[in-house]
Amino acid sequence: MTSTIFKGKKLQKSILFVVARVPTIPNKESNLNFYKAMLFVATLFISEGSQAFEFEALSKGNNLYLIGTFDESTYTAVTELLDSNPNIDTIVFTANGGSVHDSSTLALGREIRRRGMNTHLVKGGVLASGGLSLFMAGNIRTMGSRPLVGVHSWQHCWREGNSAEQCKDAREHQRADPGHELHGSYTKEMLGKRDFYWFAIEAAPSTSIHWMRPEEIIEYELTNSNVQPSDVMNPFGAKFYREKRRVCGEC
Repeated sequence: MTSTIFKGKKLQKSILFVVARVPTIPNKESNLNFYKAMLFVATLFISEGSQAFEFEALSKGNNLYLIGTFDESTYTAVTELLDSNPNIDTIVFTANGGSVHDSSTLALGREIRRRGMNTHLVKGGVLASGGLSLFMAGNIRTMGSRPLVGVHSWQHCWREGNSAEQCKDAREHQRADPGHELHGSYTKEMLGKRDFYWFAIEAAPSTSIHWMRPEEIIEYELTNSNVQPSDVMNPFGAKFYREKRRVCGEC
């Protein structure tokens, strides 16, 4: 039986403009990668942006399918579903580009791990930022062919009095800085060590994105099994392709 468990949509208030210099390298592939990165950044850093983001959870058989951006309501939506459908054993990711409420997303990851759930990314699916954080919670973690997995540094901004806002990327902080604990400790809980966290924040600044190579996915043990679940599908149709394009452009 298939049932839509939760749909969420938020319209935000203002627009974030990303201004960047086009690469001077006369190479079509380099320029294409640049524009992919800029599109992702424009999407990723809308904390108060005018674009809408959507999240949907849909159950089918033993799987719970997720699409879209995670926010503070995702924890309740998913846990209520799992409570009422104890047959579900796998969280299936499709096109999940991030989170606008990290603490709630990481809390949900810990709950998924506590319940012993598995995670899977569909063939040709995309995970980035907070989407990848939640995927890491799986007891058994698998990916279909041609996965797109994006990582970058987080950024902390602050203002003192009437001074201009100041911002620092994670990789600008000393490793002993307590700011690393939110994501660093979570990574250690999920993967057994912090190596992937340090890799992620060094791989790209907060204003960009690094799409991981297959050997990097293996090296950092984001997947831990080659046995693909046999009953997985992608139930979102055209919505999947729209969301994938929103996250990573013509990827």
